[in-house]
Amino acid sequence: MVTKLKGLSMGEGEKKFGYRADSSKYWPIAGVLIGLALIEGGLGCVLIFYAGLSSILRLVLLVGIVLLFTVPLGLIFAPLFTRHRLTPSQLVIHYGRHKLMIPRSMIGTVQDTRDPVDGFAVLGARREGQQKRISMCFSERGQILLRLVIPLIYRGVEIHQVIFNVDEPEELINLLQPSMVVMPAKAGARAVNRLAPVERMQLEMSGLEKCNVAIRTEALGRSFNSFIAVDQLNLQVLEGEIYGFLGLNGAGKTTTLKMLVGLLRPTQGKAYVCGHDVWDQEIEAKSCLGYLPDRSILYDRLTGREFLEYISQMRNLSRSVAEDRIREMFDLLDLTPYANRLCGQYSLGIKRKLSLAAALLHSPSVLLLDEPFNGLDPKSARTLKNTLLAMAGRKTIFLSTHDLTTAEEMCHRVGILHRGRLVAEGPPSLLRETSSGAKDLEEVFLALTFEPDAE
Repeated sequence: MVTKLKGLSMGEGEKKFGYRADSSKYWPIAGVLIGLALIEGGLGCVLIFYAGLSSILRLVLLVGIVLLFTVPLGLIFAPLFTRHRLTPSQLVIHYGRHKLMIPRSMIGTVQDTRDPVDGFAVLGARREGQQKRISMCFSERGQILLRLVIPLIYRGVEIHQVIFNVDEPEELINLLQPSMVVMPAKAGARAVNRLAPVERMQLEMSGLEKCNVAIRTEALGRSFNSFIAVDQLNLQVLEGEIYGFLGLNGAGKTTTLKMLVGLLRPTQGKAYVCGHDVWDQEIEAKSCLGYLPDRSILYDRLTGREFLEYISQMRNLSRSVAEDRIREMFDLLDLTPYANRLCGQYSLGIKRKLSLAAALLHSPSVLLLDEPFNGLDPKSARTLKNTLLAMAGRKTIFLSTHDLTTAEEMCHRVGILHRGRLVAEGPPSLLRETSSGAKDLEEVFLALTFEPDAE
């Protein structure tokens, strides 16, 4: 049985899972080690008490022997006292003294499997370099194999798969993969051309050297009086990832972005950018991000060059660095002819370009873009898409857009927000497969945001 995962949140709290239903492989090995420890410890005690040593020296040596055997015995018995944990945001595989934390958004597929467990392998986690796999198996019963969307770095080793035991594998799979009811897409939906296959982009992600979390939210929420705009949002966006944030008008996308950049204080939960709390460590968080709001905010009486010079001073860039970066932004976004014109004379498209230049000026590691393609002509939109794709792997791009074709073309993963809640998350191709074979992301989106009363 193979089940696809979408990383849907499972609600409040956490669930613990044991993995000791079959100990036939464990106890023979553990029994031998325990027996050897007791024999050696007993012999050591006999030698101590018949060696003619002083009482104090005997006591010191006795304590030393006890401590010497406590560590290996602790390692042997550790698998008996640990449990796996599933939380709304991650799966924590806790096997004896080894712990592996996997964001749910990183899980690609999960399947039942049966892999031989030999000898001392049951006593701890082992790395299998050829398969790029971590094995945390207590027995051959109830094994689950996870395949990751993006490789995970574990103790300096890149891994793509994790195999472990659980006593109730079907329950864990069901919690990881709640049933998703998919409504049929509206008739008349048509296929559109794509810039590049998403499958190829996902393969290219294996080149990412880091899998640290760049953006993280924990039960993030925002209410306006009795209206809940964002409800219990749990996100983990990885370094170097292009993450598409999709939703209808009023779904809560812009509200979420404003909380991430520190413009709107959440009514509950936490938000982190580059590991910094957006509100408790606001300077550190804001220094590593660039933000493009849904509406361009410029100073009409400044020229484009003067506006970027002003932004460079706010970002504390030196004059020489600022001049180089401004020149690069003008060339990149075809803004050179408008550099010395007043911002008040710009068209909507040129204003969007200048706002984007301001977001990119200090070369941030995280980009938060709210509808960046609004107002851009096709050529400029294509240039921007290519620019963002070239940044993937080096910068994290959190992209809010209504352009579903663009999201499918560009994004490694997308999250669909509906009425303030994250209803689906994963690579576009995976969401299509789990949506009864939807032909494109538009069909998935329409099914998940379908509201009969709106018809």
